[in-house]
Amino acid sequence: MNKKFKLLAEDYLKCGSKLYFVSKDTNIIYCIDSKSGEINFIDCIPEENIFGDRLCSKILMWNEEMIFVPVNAKKIWRYNTVTKEWYGVRLEKYAQKKNKFFQAAVYKDNLFMFGCSCSAIFVLNLVTNQLVFIEKPFEYLNKEKEYFDDIYFKGDFVRCGAEIMLASCMDNSVMKFDMRTKKVIFYKVGNKKNQYSGIAWDGKHYWLSPRYKTPIVRWDGKEDVVELELPKEGLEAETGFLGVIVKHKELIIPGKKRYSIVINRNMEKFYMDIVPKAYIFYKKKEDEF
Repeated sequence: MNKKFKLLAEDYLKCGSKLYFVSKDTNIIYCIDSKSGEINFIDCIPEENIFGDRLCSKILMWNEEMIFVPVNAKKIWRYNTVTKEWYGVRLEKYAQKKNKFFQAAVYKDNLFMFGCSCSAIFVLNLVTNQLVFIEKPFEYLNKEKEYFDDIYFKGDFVRCGAEIMLASCMDNSVMKFDMRTKKVIFYKVGNKKNQYSGIAWDGKHYWLSPRYKTPIVRWDGKEDVVELELPKEGLEAETGFLGVIVKHKELIIPGKKRYSIVINRNMEKFYMDIVPKAYIFYKKKEDEF
């Protein structure tokens, strides 16, 4: 078999000077040393084909373990960086689902995974390996799915302590989830025809990116909503957007095919530029990008 291996990735985990990746198109975990530039093969995810597509999305760290959040992998995989041992947690009725999760967070000793195509929030106790499904919040979204057959949530969320805000891909809903109490609140933000691909916080407002070509939305978390219409020209070849990034005095709406939008938000009026760039993934941590 003569197939080239690709090392494109959709997330990374930073440990000191090393960045750990899972290949998007092949079952390869590799590491890049940001100081030396050296690339090293680490391992493969067990029980999966070497050419497995989009097996995992996020990589998280808990104690001495790397946790690989499944997109198309059949289990939640835990890798002990000291013993080099793997442990897989079964997903029961969700094991065969495609595009399972793009969002996850660790809070204390629990892993929370928010459904992309899975209609549940998964809570894994990392001490006992007990897995619980919270399906109640998705009853509302499943009603919307009758009209818009889309995924639930993509890759962006805003986290403040134990609270997480997620924007719905199916309608104009924003979900607030408290990881301490498991309480869920839904907000309707903007025009009812809106669908969102991501959410970000700039210190004063939330920004909601369009999934397709509905407006960009600024929201104060309460009643104040401002909708910014997309440019009527220049985006003809763009099919949709991947999320939203707040970067210094700019706002970036990454396109998934050809073009992205950059907004200068340091003036009385907002100015949009269309740039000929698209992204496989982006990651912003503090002032790094």
